[in-house]
This record gives sequence, C-alpha cells and structure tokens, in this order.
Amino acid sequence: LSGRKQLLVHIRQFCRFLNQQGITCYIPDKTLLPKLVLKPRYFPLQQDDITKLLKDLSSVRETRFFVGQTYSTIVGLLWCTGMRRGEVLNLNNGDVDFKERTLLIKGTKFRKTRMIPIDKSVVAVLKKYILEKNRNKYLLNRDTPFFVNLNGTRVRGINMCNVFARVV
Repeated sequence: LSGRKQLLVHIRQFCRFLNQQGITCYIPDKTLLPKLVLKPRYFPLQQDDITKLLKDLSSVRETRFFVGQTYSTIVGLLWCTGMRRGEVLNLNNGDVDFKERTLLIKGTKFRKTRMIPIDKSVVAVLKKYILEKNRNKYLLNRDTPFFVNLNGTRVRGINMCNVFARVV
C-alpha cells in the first residue's frame, strides 16, 4: 500500500478501536482515497529487440566469453520454447536429444514430465553451446547440468534474474 493509504487504514482501525472502547470519534470513510488500481506494464518484444538482447547478454563478461554465451543461450531457449525459467535451468545433458530434436522436461508444474520439440536452428545453437562446454572441459555426462557457470555447477535462477535485469 502507498503511504497515504496505509496511514488511512491505520487511522480507521484506531478510530474503530476507540469506538469499541466507548469513546466516540469520527471514523474516516474508506473511499477518502481512490482505489489503488494496478496496471500491468506490457511491452511486446519484436524480433529486433530479442536479437539485441541476446547480443547484449552474450557480452555480459567479455573476458569470459562462456558466461555470456550461457546466458544468451538460456534466454534464447526461453524465447523459442516458452519454457519456464526453472525448467530451462534444471535441464541435464541427457534431457537434450539432438537426433529427435526434443527436450525432456522432468518434474514440471504439478510434477509432470513432458517433451518439447525444438527447431533445427535451436538444435544448432545448443550444439554450439555443447561444443563450447567441451572446449572448456566441463563434464558432459547425462546427469550433469546442461547450463553451467564457471565452476561447472548449475546456473542459479537468482543469478539469471540479476543478469537479465542488468542487461535489460
């Protein structure tokens, strides 16, 4: 609540309390301040906006190319598939099937498992990311995280949000 509205709520409650105790006083009406209406801000993104965003994400840490490539690939995958952030970050290497061009999403909302088809352009980007992971000597076992940070551990959601907010 905003400051004035919050103040009015407290004054009303205090005046109601006084009236219950037998002390008569004026109780301010709820309608003294206009009703707070939340207007969601909607900014539809165009293809050019996404291209610029991915380019900016890929240069997050210019000294460590792999970091930027990781964030850029994550956001690109979110854009192309409509997956949730947690679903993308929880992908393991074994969940990506390049031959069938599918992603296996385990334990999603309501603990369901589903498969998502991906386009050959997405497969090409994911293969490029895997090659970069291999070049940097990260583990490529089936049960290791697909998207990793510099330590080789899974990218954390809060880090992804912070980088995304900084770039936007």
